[in-house]
Amino acid sequence: MIEDLQFFRDRVELAGPDGYQLGHRSKDRTVAVVKRWMAVSSDLKKARSETMQTLEAVPGKGNSISLVVMDRERFDGLQEAIKAYSGQLKALDEAIKRLDETGGLWFSDLEDQIGQFGRVEGQERRQIANMTAAYIQRRANSGKTPDEILSDDPEFQRLKAICENAIKASDEMLAELRPKLAEMKQLLESVGC
Repeated sequence: MIEDLQFFRDRVELAGPDGYQLGHRSKDRTVAVVKRWMAVSSDLKKARSETMQTLEAVPGKGNSISLVVMDRERFDGLQEAIKAYSGQLKALDEAIKRLDETGGLWFSDLEDQIGQFGRVEGQERRQIANMTAAYIQRRANSGKTPDEILSDDPEFQRLKAICENAIKASDEMLAELRPKLAEMKQLLESVGC
């Protein structure tokens, strides 16, 4: 049942009428899918309930009772609405199940993480450029070429390796996170969130 999934439970309060008071998470796109599920579920129940108002109980043979449609136009309209809501709810159920399987990630957190890791390479490259300029400038009168100055300095090589490892680690995280965000985005957009 959808309501039992951790993904749903983590977001249901935020999706309620007072969700906007509960902070920035209430604006997360994953809360929107739960909010939409709640609205469609409510609309489906309402349409089913209203269907009963178009029917009248008629005594049958013995102790049996039959239901007769009294307002065919309204009944048919409600049946179409029930069919549409059922289809929407099925799509939302599937999207929520798949989002739960991704580990219950928050869309905004994933975007933030990608942004943070995406900035690492630029920051580290600037750091390497600044270190390169500083090391070359300090030893400019040594008679060596810039490449010789840098390759002969173990401290520069150590610091450069730290920066390059940070870039490699951030690239690995981006390679892991970007497909998750793309999958979440596709799932959310498939149900209009």
